[in-house]
Amino acid sequence: MDFADVVLYALTLALFFFGARLARSAYREGHTLSRLRHAGVTVDGQVTSKKVRGSGRSAPTFFIECDYTYDGHDYATTLPVSTSSSETWDVGTSVRLVCLPDDPYEARLPRTVKTNATFFLTAIPAGGLLICGLVLVVLIVSFHILPW
Repeated sequence: MDFADVVLYALTLALFFFGARLARSAYREGHTLSRLRHAGVTVDGQVTSKKVRGSGRSAPTFFIECDYTYDGHDYATTLPVSTSSSETWDVGTSVRLVCLPDDPYEARLPRTVKTNATFFLTAIPAGGLLICGLVLVVLIVSFHILPW
């Protein structure tokens, strides 16, 4: 086994594990959205701050921080918002959120809960990376490890 094989193995494993991690994240978000759709309760909150992440070559991602009360307890969450709607979320703006009664820290904007777009936008690339990693592992094993 030479250096090129080791690099190929390392890249393949990295691709596979990155895909698996992304797939796990997509599954968790999809599961949370499903729970919010079926058991979520609507609460009123207020935007407490706005944040922008990313600069340079990457497009900026906009976030709002919201405080809300559920069952007499105060909670806070940070939520991504679209670039086009980021201007409408001023500090102090009232906002409706959907949270889980058994885990009130999990809260999303109602329109996010109604759609699976976020889940599919993450799940499709994750599944692709996972499949590519598996295919590469099978190819490496069949051509480099098994005697032909």
